[in-house]
Amino acid sequence: MLLLALHYVAPGPRLFSMPAQLLGLPLIVLGTWFKLWADPVFKRGQTTIKPFEPSSAIAEEGPFRFSRHPMCVGMTLALIGIAIDLGTAASFLGQIAFFFIVALGFVPIEEQKKHETFGDAYDRYARRARRWL
Repeated sequence: MLLLALHYVAPGPRLFSMPAQLLGLPLIVLGTWFKLWADPVFKRGQTTIKPFEPSSAIAEEGPFRFSRHPMCVGMTLALIGIAIDLGTAASFLGQIAFFFIVALGFVPIEEQKKHETFGDAYDRYARRARRWL
């Protein structure tokens, strides 16, 4: 994990120390829960969880009612929580890199593929559910 490596190799200034570091734990739990809540929705819809494989259905239940990318939201929240727990500036760099890779590289491609596959049905869903939260 990039943020762990950065934390140990070049930690930079300490942004959080105890007891403030404990604020990361609820974010880790919330992020993990959000991701785990999304996983079975794919299974029930019999569609792939793998990012660049073609989808066979639009997931619209569970956390997908609120977010088109709840697994990314969950992973981002958990990574923010880990960075807070580690407490160093460098630990946030890995989280920031993850978010921008997902937001600028992964999400636009995935949404374009879903639009191409499902057309108006996906467009209607995208108007109902926010991209993040």
